[in-house]
Amino acid sequence: MITKHGMSPATALILYNYNGKVFASTRAVAGAADAFFRLLLSSERVYQLMESSDFSRESFGDKSLDAVSGDIALQNVRFSYHNKGFAPVPVIKNMNLHIPAGESVALIGRSGCGKSTVLSLISRLYEPNGGSITLDGANIATLDQDTIRNNIGMVTQAPYLFSMSLRDNFRLIKSDVTDEEIVDVCKTACVHGDIMNLPDGYDTMIGEGGAMLSGGQRQRIALARALLKDYPLIMLDEATSALDNETQATIRDAIENMHGKRTVIMVAHRLSTVINCERLFFIENGKILASGTHAELLEVCPEYRRLYAEEASA
Repeated sequence: MITKHGMSPATALILYNYNGKVFASTRAVAGAADAFFRLLLSSERVYQLMESSDFSRESFGDKSLDAVSGDIALQNVRFSYHNKGFAPVPVIKNMNLHIPAGESVALIGRSGCGKSTVLSLISRLYEPNGGSITLDGANIATLDQDTIRNNIGMVTQAPYLFSMSLRDNFRLIKSDVTDEEIVDVCKTACVHGDIMNLPDGYDTMIGEGGAMLSGGQRQRIALARALLKDYPLIMLDEATSALDNETQATIRDAIENMHGKRTVIMVAHRLSTVINCERLFFIENGKILASGTHAELLEVCPEYRRLYAEEASA
């Protein structure tokens, strides 16, 4: 335009500057449109979860237990996964087990045998198709929401921490918690030393999801939160599967610190994590094939002996 049509350099400069602003504005509008589309999609999914008949609703009873000790029993429990258009897939088949209050036990077996499903049934994330599950002798189907949710804690393989300080993460669990209580539960969970090595200790901002922490630290902090809530029954679902041996041993020490004080049910991928539990329940094809200590299972259960030998040789 300057060389062929006589446009002045000043006009060309003005047009060049406006071109950048128009491009930036256009890109901002496109980004806003994309965000709005994702908002509509997310809203549709939330609405579907809340209103659609495809998802079952939680229902609780009206019975309340004042003091829960953590005694759990499953009697002839059956459970199948149901998907539309497909035949039901039986996972738990007439399972019977009893875990006295204060005992530390582990559910073990090969992948897909139903270990994690048992934890979901106990916490009422799933409803059994048959049989009964009791907490301190009361059928959990008759218990109210507060009794279930305030007395059963679960530490999953990927616990979530909020983008705030560690101290504030604990205050979300118990608003009036004291610094001494936080330190006590962190010492029990064997994570106090790690926290004190952080730049600001308990006031360290840990980032979204606890991005500043290692996997083992997140696991132990999640365990400390469960201790702070003082759940009489704590369940750990594959809580150590992605951890190194040293961190795994530290978490095992943390669990042993709770011995006799709480009922602990563990699901672990590696047998080395749980061989010190008071009892192991070996599950195969949705049933309890054998139970006992590590030494007892090695003696009486060929399937357990074979699984342990495979891990030892890996």
